[in-house]
Amino acid sequence: MSALRRELDCLLKNEKASEVGHEQVIAKLDEGSRLYQILVLKTTLTIPYTSVFMRLDCGYWSDAAEKRLRHSLQMK
Repeated sequence: MSALRRELDCLLKNEKASEVGHEQVIAKLDEGSRLYQILVLKTTLTIPYTSVFMRLDCGYWSDAAEKRLRHSLQMK
């Protein structure tokens, strides 16, 4: 296992990771962009044939946090 993979495993220890082919990633980006805006961040890291994609779900955002945000937006 490469040093990069070990470091990513350590950083994302509570997240489920999977290996997906390039075509599948592009298809998922295309599908997601129909409903959501997609943000792509690129780095200067150059390791041949290596890409890391992260998909954020709502698991990081609680119902209470959502209500607070919506309430604060209504007040403005």
